[in-house]
Amino acid sequence: MKKVRPPTDEVQRLVHELAVQELELERQNEEIRSARHELEAERDRVADLYQLAPVAHLTLDPMGTVVEATVLAVALLGVDYGRLNRRRLHERVVPADWVTLSRHLADVFAGAARRTCDLGILTGRDSARLVRVSSVAVPDARGQSTRCRTALMDITERKQAEEGLKDSRAQFESIITSALDGIVTVGGDGRVVLMNPAAERMFGCKAATVIGHAFDRFIHESSRKWYRAVILADADGVAGPAPGRLGAVVVRRADGTEIPVEASISEVLGSWGRLFTVILRDVSARQRAEQALGERLRLEQLVTQLAMTFGHLSTVELDQEVLRGLRAVIDFLGVDRGCLIEFPRAGKGARCWAIEDWMDVEDFPWMAARLQRGDFVTVSRLEELPDEAAVDRQSYLTCRVKPQVALPLEAGGRIVGGLVFSTIGDDRATSDDLKRQLHLVGEVFANLLSRKVAEVELQKLREDLGHVNRVSTIGELTTSLAHELNQPLTAILSCAQAGQRLIDVDAMDRGEFREILREIVEDGRRAAAVIDRLRALLKKGDPQLTVLDLNETVAEVVRLIRSDALVRDISIRLELDPTLSPARGDRVQLQQVLLNLALNGMDAMQELRTGERTLVFRTAMDCPGGIRVSVRDSGVGISGRDVEPMFQPFYTTKAGGMGIGLTIARSIIEAHDGELEAENNPDGGATFSFTLPVSEEGP
Repeated sequence: MKKVRPPTDEVQRLVHELAVQELELERQNEEIRSARHELEAERDRVADLYQLAPVAHLTLDPMGTVVEATVLAVALLGVDYGRLNRRRLHERVVPADWVTLSRHLADVFAGAARRTCDLGILTGRDSARLVRVSSVAVPDARGQSTRCRTALMDITERKQAEEGLKDSRAQFESIITSALDGIVTVGGDGRVVLMNPAAERMFGCKAATVIGHAFDRFIHESSRKWYRAVILADADGVAGPAPGRLGAVVVRRADGTEIPVEASISEVLGSWGRLFTVILRDVSARQRAEQALGERLRLEQLVTQLAMTFGHLSTVELDQEVLRGLRAVIDFLGVDRGCLIEFPRAGKGARCWAIEDWMDVEDFPWMAARLQRGDFVTVSRLEELPDEAAVDRQSYLTCRVKPQVALPLEAGGRIVGGLVFSTIGDDRATSDDLKRQLHLVGEVFANLLSRKVAEVELQKLREDLGHVNRVSTIGELTTSLAHELNQPLTAILSCAQAGQRLIDVDAMDRGEFREILREIVEDGRRAAAVIDRLRALLKKGDPQLTVLDLNETVAEVVRLIRSDALVRDISIRLELDPTLSPARGDRVQLQQVLLNLALNGMDAMQELRTGERTLVFRTAMDCPGGIRVSVRDSGVGISGRDVEPMFQPFYTTKAGGMGIGLTIARSIIEAHDGELEAENNPDGGATFSFTLPVSEEGP
């Protein structure tokens, strides 16, 4: 069948329309492409804004699966995008918050408005950060909520800051509440804004009754002007001193009593205006402690001074120093009278040292008896005394003694005395501080009395040992003494026999008979002198200090040992200084020392040949104010370099020696304020010498 062709005009028209439609279509396509480009650019811009937003964003489905995540969200969650995309957000939340996240998503997709919650987000194996999650549902084209936009904000630091601020506030309130110092906040108008419990206790009132009232009514007049100048400087238009430490201030309590405090003021400026914080520290206890410490230091200085003084006290100085020490204690205690009582061991009456001689122990038998029992005695009023203290009561009236305390002094388990002080107030008489002070002072006086008794006993023991040593020394001189007595007695016998013969003669020569009687008298005196010297050495008595001529003392000793030296073939040589100054000492004790040194030297020369045995006595001025007496022998000398063991008790090189001779000799010389020394001679033998001070009294 043959096709029918349309007319040419129709074809041309159709071609033209097609061309027009193609152009229109191309224009529309161009507009579409342009719109697409603009849409893509807008999407990219929105995506950039979305990605670069300062808040992390996620797109989640109802199960919490991550559909989209911004860069900031990826960084916040601490994983890369590949591990985050299409994974449930629960995996990045701490397990304790899983339920919170699920409820949050359920509320969001249930059509609720924006929901917010705080979640712990894992940022590492053992670390997490607190994140505030805010979500809103995004409906699709059909209006169904299949996605939600979730914003994540890291609030860890802010939460920590809030908690820190909360803790700081709680800590501040705790500090203010528990502070030992009074703290008062005052406004710029000088009225109280805050008062802590310590300030309430300090001022004796409740904060509620003070807040809103002027604080300066609590400030003492002496400091009120300065305080007002600080607080009200700006209000008065006057430039006052800068806030700071007020220093020592006296404040007044609600009841009118005053207490010393240390105060400081600090200023705070804020939107509320000027506030001043006044910190007040009660220093009354510290002042009492400082006063007590100062008193304690003064007491320790007093006790130390007394101990040092009493520790080097001679018998001559005892009474004077005891009274001086009592006066020092009385001044320290602030009392009127004081007394030291000594209770002796055996039978003797008690001794008393008293300021103003107000006390005799016999007048207070009840108190003395209680002291001897070890009781601390306090008497405030005469009415307190029992009936058995009638004598004491009368003595109190006679002596006009006011309240007193008496402290027993104990040493070595024995009551050696007591300390009594009067005019002590009733409140102090029974106070622990006074008892403590008296016990400290009492120990010093107790040690003094105990040492005094010990020194007396030691002196007696020393004298007994000295007597034993003298008796022993005389025993060694028996042969010499017998010879000394035999000579005058033999001469007396010969003279008596010659006198008998003259009497038998008819013509008796009276002159010759008189000469015989004279010789008898002289020989009797010689024998008596020997006996007197023996009696003096053997006599047991107290030391007698006199001014001595040491040359004569040496000569007397030589006369005692002369015969013994002849028997031993020992020659004695005297080198005595005729210009020797006199010394002060006990003649018998110094003779005992010389006898001991001489006999030791003679014993040391027993092994020498005859003619080599020489004993030399020498006196000389040693140094200004000193005399040296030495005994030199030519014996075997001292073995060893150290001579000190020779002076130790019971040290001896003799078979029958007691070892106390040199010990007693040194103690005697030291008691005379001298020194006893020993040394070997260069040419053999040894020299023992002692020094004595020159007597200030003169010959």
